[in-house]
Amino acid sequence: MRENIGMFKAQRINSVEWVTGLLTIMWGQYHIINPNDENTAYPIKTETLCEFTGLTDKNGNRIFEGDIVQTEYNGIFYKDYVVFGKIGYDYQNNGLTGFALSKQYEDMSNCYIIEYGNDFSKCEVIGNKFDNPELLEVRDE
Repeated sequence: MRENIGMFKAQRINSVEWVTGLLTIMWGQYHIINPNDENTAYPIKTETLCEFTGLTDKNGNRIFEGDIVQTEYNGIFYKDYVVFGKIGYDYQNNGLTGFALSKQYEDMSNCYIIEYGNDFSKCEVIGNKFDNPELLEVRDE
């Protein structure tokens, strides 16, 4: 299910705490605004900024760019792949058509496209590239 397009998450400055909400610039610095309390804004580490894909995994967790997921798609099992971008735009349905997964973040030469119309009941967020970089390490299987 697609929801809350335009939502972001990032780590707070001087903390490893993640905050989720709307992105804005205040006083020359990026902030995440709490969507339930527009008077609460958190200054963020811009290098950890991740946009919400509009989808949730099988456990109801929101899937953001930078999240590490495992899923089965078209009969292939993808383990420890990072979400790195939205792909395409469907003008007729006014929305994005999918997102990209790769073993190496932002490596378009070896990525897989997951389309929004497909079944996400098997997709599971298992971490993110900031807190769990060890999941993306190359290892013998």
